[in-house]
Amino acid sequence: MELNSQTEEIASLIDSDLSDEIMPVLRRIVRRFRAGSGEVTEAQLGILKEIESSDRTTARELAQGSNMTSAAVSQFVSQLSSRGFVQTDRSARDRRVVELSLTNKGRSALRDARERGKNIVAHLFRPLTRQEKETLVTLLRKVRSAEYER
Repeated sequence: MELNSQTEEIASLIDSDLSDEIMPVLRRIVRRFRAGSGEVTEAQLGILKEIESSDRTTARELAQGSNMTSAAVSQFVSQLSSRGFVQTDRSARDRRVVELSLTNKGRSALRDARERGKNIVAHLFRPLTRQEKETLVTLLRKVRSAEYER
């Protein structure tokens, strides 16, 4: 699900007065993350993360583990491969299967994205006290776990 639709969905679950206050803040946060997205899109970063987490995966396996079609995953992989983020190799066991792995450039893009994310979060939440940050983390974990239960 795209971040804009996620923020809209969150807003629909919150009473309208509070939603009117939360939505502009969430939109600013999303814009801040997107503004510094670097060389790859959010969706491409998601593909890179999946490839990183599973040693020698295939486009089909990525599609099965996500909410994307095989065609969409294949298109992302093709783009990432042509730009040097992903390496594709024929499987030694089955030459029909194409295995995916990250290149150094792909690993670097993930590191940069994670570092950028940490810096943005640190900047955004700098005005909060330690207790407020801990409370926020607890609440966000609760929201995330409720999302997984749906």
